[in-house]
Amino acid sequence: MLYPLPKSPYCVILGNGEYPPISISKNLIAGANLTVCSDGGANFAWHNELIPDLIIGDLDSIHDQARQHYTDLKVLITALKSQEQNDLEKSLNYITDRYSFNSFVLLGFLGLREDHSYATLQIVEKQTSPAVFQVYSKTAEYLILPPGDYEFHFPVKHRLSVFAMPEAGNLTTTGLKWNLSGATLSRGSRGLSNISIKSAVHFSFDSGKILLIHLFQF
Repeated sequence: MLYPLPKSPYCVILGNGEYPPISISKNLIAGANLTVCSDGGANFAWHNELIPDLIIGDLDSIHDQARQHYTDLKVLITALKSQEQNDLEKSLNYITDRYSFNSFVLLGFLGLREDHSYATLQIVEKQTSPAVFQVYSKTAEYLILPPGDYEFHFPVKHRLSVFAMPEAGNLTTTGLKWNLSGATLSRGSRGLSNISIKSAVHFSFDSGKILLIHLFQF
């Protein structure tokens, strides 16, 4: 994992898709101020002997054994039956109505179902909170950033992609092979497969959001 742990306080939400290596997942969960299972995410928690703070969703994907296990442990299980939103969106709405977090980590929301993966990115894009979102697939780390100044450390010659969600204004980067200076980055392939030429890579922009994607290197 190249990105640092999120700034505290942060919330981890567990989904029913593919997960990164268990060491990465457990490291992120261990530092969380709140761990929420979004319906079938409780199955992952159960199989890995984790105790979430809350389980939310329409509860059609959680295994009976997992539900009984967490009922016995008196974990709060909240059924939300709306068909207008998926379980991730229900979870985020529930959490943001009750808590204030600087960062969210989403595990298990990418992979298995491509339509669900696309919905995940759309849900994160439309969030009005200024929080940072770190989203993990089996092979990659996604970082969705609100406007601001950021520095990350990558190995030299590390490949990463930078996309707008849906547009990033006055974007300036340093430390990359192809840098931008005060540019407006729109949807498209312009930021695909850039390369770090210095260990410290900087991003600054003042409107919209950017999405950074890098593949795990083991």
